[in-house]
Amino acid sequence: MKPSSPKTLLATAVLAVLTAETAFAQLEEVMVTAERREASIQDTPISIEALTERDIQERGINNNLDLLNSVVGIQGYGSPAGGSSTAFVIRGIGDGQPQIDVDPAAGRYVDGVYIGKNQGSSPDIVDLARIEILKGPQGTLSGRNSTSGAINYISKAPSDEMGLTVRGTIGNYSAQEYSVRADIPFSDTFRTAISVNDRQRDAFYDNTNPNMDGFNSIDRDGFRVALAWDATDRLSVDYAYSQSNVNGELDNWNKPTGLNPSTAALNGYLAAGGDPANVPIDSTSQIATVQALAGGVAQSVQFGLLPNLPQIQQFLGWSNDFVDWANGVLDDGDSYFGAGSSDVASFADVENETHTLTVNYELSEAVSIKYIYGDRTMNDRSLSDLDGIDNSVASGVRSSLTLQTIGGALFGQVVPASLPFCTATFQTGPCPAGQEAAFTNIPIVSDDPRDPTVPTYNFSLALDMIDAINANGDDGIFWTDLANSYKQESHELQILGSTDSLDWVVGFYDWEDFGEMRNIQNPTYTLASSASRGFDAGGDAQSVFGEVTWRASDKWSFTAGLRYNEETKYMTYRWRDFPAGGVEAYIGAAIGDSIANSLTISGTEAFVRSQFPAGTPEEIVQAQVDGAVASLTLQNTPRSLTFGYVGDLDGIGNIPETPGVYGNYNEQEFSNTSGRLVAEYSLDDNTNFYASYTTGYRAGGFNGGAFNSDTGTGDDFSEETIASFEVGVKSTLADGRLRINGAYYSYDYDDVQVSVVKTDSGSISTDVVNAAKFSTEGLELDVAWLATDTLQLRAQYAYTNRDFDDYPIYLGLNIPPSQGLTPDNEYNLIMDWALLNAGGNSLDFQLSAAYKDETVSINTVPGNYGSGNNPVPVNLDQATNQERTLVNARLTFSREL
Repeated sequence: MKPSSPKTLLATAVLAVLTAETAFAQLEEVMVTAERREASIQDTPISIEALTERDIQERGINNNLDLLNSVVGIQGYGSPAGGSSTAFVIRGIGDGQPQIDVDPAAGRYVDGVYIGKNQGSSPDIVDLARIEILKGPQGTLSGRNSTSGAINYISKAPSDEMGLTVRGTIGNYSAQEYSVRADIPFSDTFRTAISVNDRQRDAFYDNTNPNMDGFNSIDRDGFRVALAWDATDRLSVDYAYSQSNVNGELDNWNKPTGLNPSTAALNGYLAAGGDPANVPIDSTSQIATVQALAGGVAQSVQFGLLPNLPQIQQFLGWSNDFVDWANGVLDDGDSYFGAGSSDVASFADVENETHTLTVNYELSEAVSIKYIYGDRTMNDRSLSDLDGIDNSVASGVRSSLTLQTIGGALFGQVVPASLPFCTATFQTGPCPAGQEAAFTNIPIVSDDPRDPTVPTYNFSLALDMIDAINANGDDGIFWTDLANSYKQESHELQILGSTDSLDWVVGFYDWEDFGEMRNIQNPTYTLASSASRGFDAGGDAQSVFGEVTWRASDKWSFTAGLRYNEETKYMTYRWRDFPAGGVEAYIGAAIGDSIANSLTISGTEAFVRSQFPAGTPEEIVQAQVDGAVASLTLQNTPRSLTFGYVGDLDGIGNIPETPGVYGNYNEQEFSNTSGRLVAEYSLDDNTNFYASYTTGYRAGGFNGGAFNSDTGTGDDFSEETIASFEVGVKSTLADGRLRINGAYYSYDYDDVQVSVVKTDSGSISTDVVNAAKFSTEGLELDVAWLATDTLQLRAQYAYTNRDFDDYPIYLGLNIPPSQGLTPDNEYNLIMDWALLNAGGNSLDFQLSAAYKDETVSINTVPGNYGSGNNPVPVNLDQATNQERTLVNARLTFSREL
């Protein structure tokens, strides 16, 4: 997770035909639609924060990511590939991975249309009138996937008066922003609004690599067309089409914050009684290992044991560069300032298109029907460097593992000197019991004239690795090229009614979505091959819901709601893998060449079959044929360190489909009933108390990046559920000039979806499982005071206490987790000052400060050391996100034309 603090100096000018009222007589009454009907926020028994159009403009909110510094109780982060995806953490409950195979915990809605996935959900939103942030589970009216809360974006409706609004912003880092809105009423019953926006900013952080651009740039545009038709006095139709784009934004800033211990250092740490669930990341062992190898190579050259070739000298220089870089990481691991590093020309492109249709029909003065249709498509493509290291030859450093492999090869420690082989079964490795006489050792002999050691390929491997890195220009540790295509469609029907003592709503909801993800994952160059963990995923859901509020007296009202949901999720795996690549393929080719030189088999399959008497069961014969072919085909692997390495997503077809995984189809079904009970007491016209009990759930699904090889099926997880209790007060005092709202809440989660690490046939994958119980409680306070007719002050505070009551033991470790991105304390202080309001001119100044306690980024950082047959599970320490205070200032000039 990276900080992305918009320290841009801004000056904003607005030209509008609408008067900008900036003097206040009392605090503005904000109307919200959190309960499907319009009501004052002070009369709505939900913990809710509402940002008005003025708030949105003065705080510079353009998208999901901008909310993170504007509202207490909400944290989150943007995806590494630009800011096109945002994961929220509301009251300690996080969305999880921003991918199309994972549903968020915070529901996002634009004009009543649910946004199904985090991926690509954060382009700029045009023409906002209001943002409503509902905290806590919203399972009755918002439905599934709102266990942490819901965020409603409400667009401005077309005006019945002709109007033109132009806004412009300039700032440092070449920041430029403009938006234009035209309201065009064609008649008393038909109105339109057309809006266009564009926002750009140069990279916010520099790159230490002079051949690469920096980080955290902005390049976005979009437009929206809205139509409003009052067909009759009772029937109204609203339609909107919007398109929003992210155009080649650079990666978010990223940096290493520590160094993991080497295997030898870890073994020493554990032997001394160190806790495997709390392994420090300030180890100097990688530095010591590289220094030892480089020192040994230098001495071997000095005494004539190794030739003084240019590649050897380059290895020694690379080793010194790594030592300097690694010491810098350890000295500066907790600093979040300065330039970043990368070796990939990153970009993020996103295109969103949305159609929204809303039809309202009044059956009578007391009953109305609303229909909401939504159709949204999202396409994105991103190239991202995920390690925060410049591994380019020209300006960067080699990775520790690359240097250790080269150094180990120079000492003959990588390619084996000989290969155990069983000529009875034509397979590598020892012979089965009873066939020991057929066992032999095949020497692995190099034919490289550069190899002074002659017996093995080790020296050849070291030189070829250095040459390949030079030819490629880098040995990047990890980067990915990824594309998503996603489509969703929804229908919602609501029937709303009111009597003197009742307000009620019933409805039906239908949902369908489908997405494709394709990627290229490239690990450290020359050491491994490219892979793809693509998938197709989708599903459908249907629900019925209802909620009724009974006003029992002038003081008391009670609300009860219920929602039943049925859902189907499916996934088809589209994995691709090379059998071998990089160093592994190189060694395989060396072994294959040696086998071919040591064994003479003419017509492999025919020869093997001739060894069996007539009548031998075919399955026995075929097993031996397969064994022979598997061994002999190693010789057909090119002895090239670039074999199995694909440069970009366009070459995905060159990667073979993964046997047994590619095309594997999986499906599962869910059902859930969620409810809500509320009691509300009005002390007087200005003060309301409420208590609520709410349940909700978050849908299960499949892990696109994990596969259960034991069962041959997709790796699935089930829904999580929540039970919430909340009490709150909302009061408006001092003739409307003082507002004090507060809430206490307590949550209990069951089957929380958490990320763990699993071993699978010797490999490691990140997986989502249902294994934990989680509880949290907290306090929130919001005070707004109109100190004078032109000065408004606001203070917000949030306290969160959270804990895992039960957490899974995995990889054999009992790990005490931390809740990621959840500070214990946070506050916002905001001052709005109307400096001028005369003659059609207005000048407004806003100053805000947002403080957050220190946090960690994620729950746990587990992994395995050692081989697949002898894993050593550990959990690594996390770097701390330091406590911080972010101060923003904005001066806005408006003029009425």
